[in-house]
Amino acid sequence: CRSLMHRYNIAADLVQELLPDLQAAATAAPKSLTWPPQAHVTAEAATAIAARGTSAMSGLVAVAVWLRFSTLRLLVWNHNYNVKPREISAALDRLGASLVEVYEAAPQLSGVVLLALASAGRGGEGDMGQRIRDEILAIQQRNGCKGGMMEEWHQKLHNNSSPDDLAICQALLAYLASGLQEQVYWDSLAAEGITAARLASYDRPIRSPPPKLRPEQVEGLTRDLVAYKRTLAAVHSGADLSAAVDGVLGYDAGECKGKHVKVEPLTAVATPRLKQLLSALLSLVACGTSSSSPTANPRQVGFVPPTEDRTSSGGSSKVSAMLEMEKCLKTQALVVAARHCLAGPLRAGNTACQGRLRDVLFLDLALELTGRNALEQGLAAIRAAAPFTMLGGLLALLQQPLAAACMSCLPGQGGNAGLVTVLKQLQQLSRECPGLDPQAKACHALSVVERLRSLLAASALASTAVLQPTADTVGAALKLDTSEAAAAFATGHDPVSMLAEEVVRGSAAAALSQLLAVVEPR
Repeated sequence: CRSLMHRYNIAADLVQELLPDLQAAATAAPKSLTWPPQAHVTAEAATAIAARGTSAMSGLVAVAVWLRFSTLRLLVWNHNYNVKPREISAALDRLGASLVEVYEAAPQLSGVVLLALASAGRGGEGDMGQRIRDEILAIQQRNGCKGGMMEEWHQKLHNNSSPDDLAICQALLAYLASGLQEQVYWDSLAAEGITAARLASYDRPIRSPPPKLRPEQVEGLTRDLVAYKRTLAAVHSGADLSAAVDGVLGYDAGECKGKHVKVEPLTAVATPRLKQLLSALLSLVACGTSSSSPTANPRQVGFVPPTEDRTSSGGSSKVSAMLEMEKCLKTQALVVAARHCLAGPLRAGNTACQGRLRDVLFLDLALELTGRNALEQGLAAIRAAAPFTMLGGLLALLQQPLAAACMSCLPGQGGNAGLVTVLKQLQQLSRECPGLDPQAKACHALSVVERLRSLLAASALASTAVLQPTADTVGAALKLDTSEAAAAFATGHDPVSMLAEEVVRGSAAAALSQLLAVVEPR
């Protein structure tokens, strides 16, 4: 494809072509849309519907894999073609609307649909995308940054805006927060898989270093770039927590060059309880980050090296480990409670979401990512605290991450009934059981944990069976050069052959599996 706009429009066309067969199969032969496909029908017409449904399901998986390849930068994003930001935004909007139709028509394919949504941005109609183009010029004018790198970035934004722009904006913020240390800028970009060579490879290349500024310019430019990051995330990011919250609770970006961008709140979804939970969660997340830290990028999870264990045997004290674990658990509790608030509208569909089911899905995805990141970052503290924690505490520790996994879905998972049963058993065990002696309770807990481990492994295998054969086939057909992506994330692995593992590792279920390994008695 010559541009991201073309790719998103082609993907939307493909989904629309598949939709009638998926809708028919979901009604007449729903088992044909499970994995592995099961027709179990006798009527000739129903058999034909099932066959078409299975074929359409395979096509949908291919679209999701293709989009995932794009987000991992295995496909060319732009080649000698100028695209206005509003055109990319409109293409994303169209793609998202098509995927939501599939989500409503065939709930059993929600894992595949969510993978495709997470691999693209939110997009938007009207002035949403145009705002990217107008606002950068206003930022340059207000802050006296009209040359060098800022002008090169301005030209790129006008003609080839892409998800990379979010990382560039964050890198500039990190640079400003560090006192204009250039290495911080490059380190921030590197954390997102962007090198100087990639910046120079754009149709509108960025070859200059970050701008040299006077001290009095820093505050104003920082303020403007924080606001601009919100604009970029609203279009290009599907799982950025702040942008996803804005999409449901609404926000007013004000006027720029005569154009006013205002997103109305989803009053049926944005209840006082949800607002309270999201406000507390955003505050808690902000306490653990700084403007100098790279943004969490859901597009690249899996190829980033795992977080190091920063708690050595002689390092953090028991008290600090317990405090860090408490923060992790609080984040998990807020995430699960907020997702419970969204569960009803998600089940009720687009009508209950005032025609904006996609915004609610993006918020749910962002919450899942936030919970998973918090759990992974807290594993070291949990490992340090676990030896001092009683059985009841360990059972309680598992409940929130398991609840999050119950509300998530991987491609091919086929529902979460087994996980829900295990959650209920853990909750029951956590209560006082006067008639159950400690040894019997411990044995019962061990059997429940083993059941959980088995279910998580089966889910990972099912997702791999759905995704990896298609990834191998599509990758071979496209003759992808994966060397740049492998080098960017310092893994040494072929991203195509690792695609299914990358998706699984980026799930709530994978974080739960890591937690099980941490609290497992030694």
